[in-house]
Amino acid sequence: MAEEEGPTVELRQRRKLKSSENKESAKEEKIRDTPMPERAPKHVLFQRFAKIFIGCLAAVTSGMMYALYLSAYHERKFWFSNRQELEREITFQGDSAIYYSYYKDMLKAPSFERGVYELTHNNKTVSLKTINAVQQMSLYPELIASVLYQATGSNEIIEPVYFYIGIVFGLQGIYVTALFVTSWLMSGTWLAGMLTVAWFIINRVDTTRIEYSIPLRENWALPYFACQIAALTGYLKSNLNTYGERFCYLLMSASTYTFMMMWEYSHYLLFLQAISLFLLDSFSLEQSEKVHEVYKIYIFSLFLGYLLQFENSALLVSPLLSLVVALMLAKCLQLNVKKGTFIAKIMKVINFYLVCTLTVTLNIIMKMFVPHKENGHMLKFLEVKFGLNMTKNFTMNWLLCQESLQAPSQDFFLRLTQSSLLPFYVLVLIICFLSMMQVIFRRINGKSLKETITLEDGRIGGRPEIIYHVIHTILLGSLAMVIEGLKYLWTPYVCMLAAFGVCSPELWMTLFKWLRLRTVHPVLLALILSMAVPTIIGLSLWKEFFPRLMTELMELQEFYDPDTVELMTWIKRQAPVAAVFAGSPQLMGAIKLCTGWMVTSLPLYNDDDLLKRNENIYQIYSKRSAEDIYKILTSYKANYLIVEDAICNEVGTMRGCRVKDLLDIANGHIPITPGGNGNPAPVQLIVQFLEQASKPSVNEQNQVQPPPDNKRNRILKLLALKVAAHLKWDLDILEKSLSVPVLNMLLNELLCISKVPPGTKHVDMDLATLPPTTAMAILLYNRWAIRTIVQSSFPVKQAKPGPPQLSVMNQMQQEKELTENILKVLKEQASDSILVLEAALKLDKDLYVHTMRTLDLLAMEPGMVNGETESSTAGLKIRTEEMQCQVCYDLGAAYFQQGSTNAAVYENAREKFFRTKELITEIGSLSLHCTIDEKRLAGYCQACDVLVPSSDSTSQQLTPYSQVHICLRSGNYQDVVKIFIEDNLTFSLPVQFRQSVLRELFQKAQQGNEALDEICFKVCACNTVRDILEGRTISVQFNQLFLRPNKEKIDFLLEVCSRSINLEKASDSLKGNMAAFLKNVCLGLEDLQYVFMISSHELFITLLKDEERKLLVDQMRKRSPRVNLCIKPVTSFYDIPASASVNIGQLEHQLILSVDPWRIRQILIELHGMTSERQFWTVSNKWEVPSVYSGVILGIKDNLTRDLVYILLAKGLHCSTVKDFSHAKQLFAACLELVTEFSPKLRQVMLNEMLLLDIHTHEAGTGQSGERPPSDLISRVRGYLEMRLPDIPLRQVIAEECVAFMLNWRENEYLTLQVPAFLLQSNPYVKLGQLLAATCKELPGPKESRRTAKDLWEVVVQICSVSSQHKRGNDGRVSLIKQRESTLGIMYRSELLSFIKKLREPLVLTIILSLFVKLHNVREDIVNDITAEHISIWPSSIPNLQSVDFEAVAITVKELVRYALSISPNNHSWLIIQADIYFATNQYSAALHYYLQAGAVCSDFFNKAVPPDVYTDQVIKRMIKCCSLLNCHTQVAILCQFLREIDYKTAFKSLQEQNSHDAMDSYYDYIWDVTILEYLTYLHHKRGETDKRQIAIKAIGQTELNASNPEEVLQLAAQRRKKKFLQAMAKLYF
Repeated sequence: MAEEEGPTVELRQRRKLKSSENKESAKEEKIRDTPMPERAPKHVLFQRFAKIFIGCLAAVTSGMMYALYLSAYHERKFWFSNRQELEREITFQGDSAIYYSYYKDMLKAPSFERGVYELTHNNKTVSLKTINAVQQMSLYPELIASVLYQATGSNEIIEPVYFYIGIVFGLQGIYVTALFVTSWLMSGTWLAGMLTVAWFIINRVDTTRIEYSIPLRENWALPYFACQIAALTGYLKSNLNTYGERFCYLLMSASTYTFMMMWEYSHYLLFLQAISLFLLDSFSLEQSEKVHEVYKIYIFSLFLGYLLQFENSALLVSPLLSLVVALMLAKCLQLNVKKGTFIAKIMKVINFYLVCTLTVTLNIIMKMFVPHKENGHMLKFLEVKFGLNMTKNFTMNWLLCQESLQAPSQDFFLRLTQSSLLPFYVLVLIICFLSMMQVIFRRINGKSLKETITLEDGRIGGRPEIIYHVIHTILLGSLAMVIEGLKYLWTPYVCMLAAFGVCSPELWMTLFKWLRLRTVHPVLLALILSMAVPTIIGLSLWKEFFPRLMTELMELQEFYDPDTVELMTWIKRQAPVAAVFAGSPQLMGAIKLCTGWMVTSLPLYNDDDLLKRNENIYQIYSKRSAEDIYKILTSYKANYLIVEDAICNEVGTMRGCRVKDLLDIANGHIPITPGGNGNPAPVQLIVQFLEQASKPSVNEQNQVQPPPDNKRNRILKLLALKVAAHLKWDLDILEKSLSVPVLNMLLNELLCISKVPPGTKHVDMDLATLPPTTAMAILLYNRWAIRTIVQSSFPVKQAKPGPPQLSVMNQMQQEKELTENILKVLKEQASDSILVLEAALKLDKDLYVHTMRTLDLLAMEPGMVNGETESSTAGLKIRTEEMQCQVCYDLGAAYFQQGSTNAAVYENAREKFFRTKELITEIGSLSLHCTIDEKRLAGYCQACDVLVPSSDSTSQQLTPYSQVHICLRSGNYQDVVKIFIEDNLTFSLPVQFRQSVLRELFQKAQQGNEALDEICFKVCACNTVRDILEGRTISVQFNQLFLRPNKEKIDFLLEVCSRSINLEKASDSLKGNMAAFLKNVCLGLEDLQYVFMISSHELFITLLKDEERKLLVDQMRKRSPRVNLCIKPVTSFYDIPASASVNIGQLEHQLILSVDPWRIRQILIELHGMTSERQFWTVSNKWEVPSVYSGVILGIKDNLTRDLVYILLAKGLHCSTVKDFSHAKQLFAACLELVTEFSPKLRQVMLNEMLLLDIHTHEAGTGQSGERPPSDLISRVRGYLEMRLPDIPLRQVIAEECVAFMLNWRENEYLTLQVPAFLLQSNPYVKLGQLLAATCKELPGPKESRRTAKDLWEVVVQICSVSSQHKRGNDGRVSLIKQRESTLGIMYRSELLSFIKKLREPLVLTIILSLFVKLHNVREDIVNDITAEHISIWPSSIPNLQSVDFEAVAITVKELVRYALSISPNNHSWLIIQADIYFATNQYSAALHYYLQAGAVCSDFFNKAVPPDVYTDQVIKRMIKCCSLLNCHTQVAILCQFLREIDYKTAFKSLQEQNSHDAMDSYYDYIWDVTILEYLTYLHHKRGETDKRQIAIKAIGQTELNASNPEEVLQLAAQRRKKKFLQAMAKLYF
């Protein structure tokens, strides 16, 4: 019945398209045909209601919690509430600053209409340009926010910035709620929504940019898009009732239109959605009517947006409109055909083609007839991005270099995988996609499917909403794989789809249906998994990521940019109102927001004129002339130019992406490589000159012509030759840096300018009769020819390909083809080139090569060509011996390369190479032109000796290399073993050569020659003994071959060891290495018989003492699986053969990451077993060991021990630096255990480092709570200070920390009385600590007993002194060169400052601060003294003021106060010092801040009276002066009351000022002095200010100010007003 009814239903649906009446009747008929469901029981209804209620509650709660989380995180990140308005606005960077600035402008406007008019006709932002900011920047969010702020009366409750960001955070909450609802609708459980939210927040870095830039358009728009997707998901569901459909339709309509109004790029995103719906409809997957209803929403939103966005033509030419219109037209042309037939399939293909064709056609037509400024640069960008075009345009290249427009990095996928999101997403996507394809094929084939899908069906791909989401996420994911910035659209989709899948029973049921699961009921298992899997995921996410989120909220960060704050402050105070500023667009946005001044450009990229402006302004960083820059700036009426160091000194993470490089490329200049000296490399100049000279021209008929031979091109070629002459025609440099085509062109130009006839073969020319420069040019060309042929025969490692760009690939292919063609020609002429070079060897005269001077003469005076430039003295002289040496070497290399096909040529190669050696000996080190790689030459000679042995040589005269090769060629392998044993005494054969021989023997043995197994072991044993003697570790091959030892192997090993060492002449280190090897071999043997064979051998008995042999026997008896770190590497680690897949790089990576000492040792043993050539302590540049230690450690002869000690110490120091003290202690303990047996010096070093570690551990742990350190730690510190061991490398920082430790824990008795006298002379830190401790002890005593204070003063004065160096000039006058720190002090000032910053004891810090403050005040030109405690104990003068560097003293005072306040922010005396410093440097607002803070901390925020020793008369007077200079004159009058004797004169004078910047009459309630109030009454009466006079009279009339009141009442009234006034001041300046 289902199959019969299918076509009938389809026909009925076709007929209802005729008219709206037919539609309604069809709907009514469908409703009548639908059977009425039975009424559900009450308990079922209650369950449904409870489920919906809990889900809605969870969705709303998730959104609210996320919004609150964002608000809290934003506050902690920027410390937002504690900042002034300017500092808050600076947090809005780039284009975000522009958006927020217009929001501010709307709030400042007198009315909403006026504000909108000013924005639509804005001429106060960009100079010489009037823009419609609302249309161009989509400012509708700002308009709505400003209306809401004023309409709701929020201006009296909340600041504008909080209201603005609050709306954005609220929208983000709606965003999360919409994702929650979407996942809930798809899966049927709100558990999926919870998982979606969890994944969204955990992957917040990749799901949203709200943290970095709040006002971005996408942050306003994407929440509405998420709501639209949620509504569309519900609308596409098959089992939705009529009311639900209507609600979803209305919500979808509203959110679609709002989304389009909020973001200028929204129609592109809706275009992708429309494509998804089109594909959904194309495969006859039902819901066709609903899909076309969505199309109508698109059309309505587009035209309404066009009208309300000031006739935005971009919407008319958008691909969305063209696609929707094409779809509507195609629907009208659609024919009724029975499903499943061949004709139906053909019609589907035709329909698909028709839609695509109509879309493109309509879009082209619209662009032809509708004037538009659609983002044309976007199309150009995409062309270049996908390699379809190349450009030098600055804007295009700058966009390509943006990180957000690159392909996603591996870190992105790694983050998604770590949160388990990506694996589950891939699983869900694969299952849904395969199920969808299954349903599509069944539909295409005409098979009928059930209208309602049940859980038992296992057909999740049959649901329309699922199919839509699968297609949509694939489209978004494809774009995100190309452009990383689009991940913010795709990743939320990933969270939602993955959560839906794991929580959906239908998905698991679909999987089980495919697997044909029968052991367990699939429905039951699907239900269980849909609950269990998300629960497990949620718990794991909670355990791993929740603590991180809480840590983010607890961590107080700070965003502070003092340079920008200072710049903005200067602009607001100093710059004229009509000034125009020029600079980078990002900075211009901040200037517009923070100051309101006009700028020349904006950080917007949707307007061609603004893009051109940005490029022109960026020219200030290019190489263009100052006149050009001036013309550009004046064309935009710029008055001020801001140059940023960040752009000038830009390093850049991507090559060629610095702004300067992009400008150079656009302007046709040569980019400067980073790190260079500011000049381009010579080879770059050659490439540039030749490239410009060889550019083809285009004639009037637009035909490409070869480059003309004009003066310009000739000069460019001459410049290229001059650069090569500057390099002295060094072919090594030229070949290394220039490609074959470029170098071919260069040398051909050299031939041309040297008068070589172009058509004549070089072999036919007599070099002896040619001018010297001409002959040399021919030699250079032919030398390069054969060198290039030889080089091309070597295998070349292919460079790692970058992103596939068609244009780049084409260029590379063309260069490759050109190179191959040149090589082909050179190989054809190779024999001629060899003959030319052979003829050059017969020359007996010196040659000359062109220099820059001779090339200039050729260009400037052609008449002199036949004279000086062709004479024998012109150019750079090349001696005959040098020329022949170089030619012989090049010929030898050519013959050697030809020998692979013709063995007889090796004799010629041998002759040339040995002749080269003779000539090098003759030339010596005086050669200027001859550059021979002597190591390579030696290799060539050795190879020729092997390949072509000399006829008169005997076997005794052959080199070891030749002997080995002859033996290998003849198969006489026993002689190879003998040669290797003899070489163990002479060390003549390199280790690499011996290893290559062993590898060759291994290969032959693996090919089936079993007789070589014994030879392989013998050769390997010889190599192992050689490695042992040179201090290298045992190879892996030896341990593999020695896994099954026997008597023959041990006998041979002992024989090799005996013959490889001369006991009479051998050094102690060689004997020690051999003894250790024999001991380790014994320890690795299990058969005691073999152990006895070794231990009873004469060599073993000679090398090991009786005690060592006995100890070895004990070890054999007590041997256990555990191996101590301090033991030499043993063979037990090699019992497992190394796998062929072992990767040294992976082991090095593990070595870098591991902090386990045992694991580090095991990795190093494996690495040393793989290769003996590496120094593994150099693997990571982060492993740093102090220089005083590195010499001792690197002196360890055993490579493994050296690497292990170095790495353990370096890792321990790093862990201590990052405060990972537990791992640091393990590493240091292991290192101490390792070095104890062989180096007492390193043992003491490790004890010292462990002492420093224990000090840091205590200070970072219990020491912070004030708990005293254990007595043993104090004793160890004393022991270190009193240590007198010679030759022990000591770190200065340990002495600093020890003395600081004693001072911090008040061990003053030891420092003053018990410290040894020699320490005071040898250790400057002990001397300084003793003086500080003694000064602290003497503070309570009488002034005359403070001798140590004077001594401390003299020490510090010497440290802060400078010495001047003078010299006498030629005129006899003495001139001052420079001043430098004096060497008379016990330490340098930087060392003193470093030491002080390790102190935390308040009294010690107070003493040091007091000393430096006094030293600062001694300066003669000081105007405002700084006050401090105990300042009277110091001398009041210095004999020689000129010797003290007072500028350094001032800097030191500032640094010390800053450090002291970081230790104790509530120390009022330090706060007063900081305030005095700001007062002395004319920073009055900051000074008031700290004066008020000092009073607040000692009076419970002014709830108690401020002690008089804090607010002295001097402090009050300085506060008065600060207020006066800030034009806060009413505050001045009130502060005059705080003095012991009220200063009426200052108070009256300040009240007379009319230009006051404070609250004026609002402060009258804080005045308690009746005289001042009476004066105010008189003053306002005199000025006619009635209202203010009434306020003053009201203040006088208060009963508590009556003069007849008791003194206690008057004092209480004064105290109450002081409290309120100071609290008001604190709120103002804090």
